[in-house]
Amino acid sequence: MGRPKGSPNKVTADIKAEIDYAFRVVNGKRGAGLIALADKRPEIFWGLVAKTIPNQVAVSVAHSFNMGDMMARAQAAIDAPDHPPAPPVIDHRPINEQHDISAPNKNDD
Repeated sequence: MGRPKGSPNKVTADIKAEIDYAFRVVNGKRGAGLIALADKRPEIFWGLVAKTIPNQVAVSVAHSFNMGDMMARAQAAIDAPDHPPAPPVIDHRPINEQHDISAPNKNDD
């Protein structure tokens, strides 16, 4: 069956506990080791701080709307007398397909 989804495996949990223990022994009660590190090697200190910040945040957003109402509002906006005209469509074809450039221009001499 295995462990529940999302729970750390035993080896990972044991390693984290050992690192935590070693950190507390080396760092001392008042954090003198980290303070010294911050003073002497700020790039390493801030790198450690950055690694403690979660790189993913789970967010859940619940929102609902009435599609029929939204469509009616959109149509009303389109039908409004002050609605601006639709923008012109840009011809996306390559230039040689837009105009027949194979035939010489009569005005060219």
